[in-house]
Amino acid sequence: MTQAQEGSTHPVMEKEISYIRSWGRWKELWEKTTEADILHSLLHIGFAVPVDEGETVDRILWYLNMADKRKSYFNFRKNEDKDLRFQRIIMGGKEINNFEDIRLLLVQKAFQALCQNFFKNTGKEHNNHWWLPMVLDPQVLEKLFWFFRLDEDGRFFNRQHPEDHNTLIVAEFIRNVCEFIWNYEDSYSRWGVRFNDEIIEALRQARPNTITILFGLKELDFLFNLERHHGLNVGCMKRLKKLAMGFDLYLPSPDASRDAYRKPLTIEEACFGGSQAARVLISLRVIQAEKGRFCDIRELESQRREVEERLKKVRKD
Repeated sequence: MTQAQEGSTHPVMEKEISYIRSWGRWKELWEKTTEADILHSLLHIGFAVPVDEGETVDRILWYLNMADKRKSYFNFRKNEDKDLRFQRIIMGGKEINNFEDIRLLLVQKAFQALCQNFFKNTGKEHNNHWWLPMVLDPQVLEKLFWFFRLDEDGRFFNRQHPEDHNTLIVAEFIRNVCEFIWNYEDSYSRWGVRFNDEIIEALRQARPNTITILFGLKELDFLFNLERHHGLNVGCMKRLKKLAMGFDLYLPSPDASRDAYRKPLTIEEACFGGSQAARVLISLRVIQAEKGRFCDIRELESQRREVEERLKKVRKD
């Protein structure tokens, strides 16, 4: 190495360096940038950018919007794409030669960032409430129910194969959220948190939406827990009926050669066709009816004992 080389300034010392100081600045860079490689990098670091009060919610909402429709390649085609020249590139470890693949890769990167920074359990000692402050925000809760909506086949619109690692992370997350919404009464004993009346009412109103998620998870048996029967309101039962009747099932027809997939005409037909929602709804109706019957028996028995005591008293007199 020559003396000139030894005394030269390192290239990094000659480079002016700054960093993304805020979520607002991150969004500015996202809007201005068109290079796919840089957009991909921005998605990767988005959750590491400092946020001010209120921006945490905005960031979650932004990423949920960005990660939407990640299952379908055809969602990201534009008519004008065919008029643009595209050079093959390597991005995210994949060779890409068209714009729809670029868009899909960015959407999937946003989903991956959500999984690793929001859906994944990042709490100390693996506590299951790291997401609690976000879920208690009405905007985030509403957006989560939108993101985990069902497709025309009754599956999660934004969920992929069960063997995918991120899918397992998501399943655990939404399962924990549903459990919390049904068991929020235990929040103080479990976490030392008390909720005001407004939050409690919002959580009660959210229960029908959790039934949709449990349907997508195929875990509606969750509702058979005895303590949860008290929380089954009219909205919950209506949601179960809607789910039972809303999707095609393989059902018989008068002509045995024409059995086909169609929507059921009755709850009983949906039960015969294998709908978990129908089976759970029928069972819950029986449970609620029996619960009412036993309550009536106890009330009448109490009245009978009261009458007997009065009769004894009158006879003594």
